Amino acid sequence: YRMVGRYTRLIMTSLSTFYAPRIRIPSMIQRGKTQTVSLSIYRNGGIITPTACTYQLLDDDGTDVIPTTAGTISVAECQYVINASVVPDTMDLTDGLYEIWQVTIDGIDFTFQRPAYLCRRPLYPVVSQIDLEACYSDLANLLPVSYTNGYQPWIDEAWVRIVERLRQQGNLPYLITDVQTLRGPHLELSLALIWRNMHTAIGTASGYLDLYQAHIRSYEYQWKQLSFRYDMDKDGVPDDPKTRRAAQPMISTSNPPRWGYSRIRRY
Repeated sequence: YRMVGRYTRLIMTSLSTFYAPRIRIPSMIQRGKTQTVSLSIYRNGGIITPTACTYQLLDDDGTDVIPTTAGTISVAECQYVINASVVPDTMDLTDGLYEIWQVTIDGIDFTFQRPAYLCRRPLYPVVSQIDLEACYSDLANLLPVSYTNGYQPWIDEAWVRIVERLRQQGNLPYLITDVQTLRGPHLELSLALIWRNMHTAIGTASGYLDLYQAHIRSYEYQWKQLSFRYDMDKDGVPDDPKTRRAAQPMISTSNPPRWGYSRIRRY
């Protein structure tokens, strides 16, 4: 009994280690395409190398789209290949899927869950470093030599925040049909994050704080102006090319207008 008790305490101690799966936004699984999904696990400032993993994809009612199946470990990353036949073009688009990853670390199984979309076409970023340098031609020269990926980490982080903000405000990102409308907010937020990092790295005398504040204000302004064409009926084309959907919902502080045969209430 004591041996069992000690074993139980050992398991509980191991499971209390807060491994962090890098879940930034939902997986965008493209319908009718063979594709690889992946998950990285972090702890103590570094990536963890698991010894094994399994993958499961569930529908919004909890039924298996993909039953629990062994995945692979590639360069410390958990991976699973989804075959096109499993997500055929006949499946309904949905934002209600979720992935279950069971990952073995130091002999203990940890279970991580991530939401997923089944979409016609994934949403991809609309800004790259060449766009940033169109605003600041000397930007590349400010990079330390150790930053081998250029400004890509901040471009990616800005994109993740934009997609998450769209979701929080009731939009399904994969239903946006004119993704280039996100370019303004993506550009401004990328620059804001870059200048804030420069400010924290170099100090208050650099002037980078002013640049950060200017770009974060411009980002918020661009967001308030943002509208796009939307595919609410999920047929692959905009519902009405002449109608645009605002990214930011309108909040009414009084009764909305009432339209009827007897009278029209105007504001």
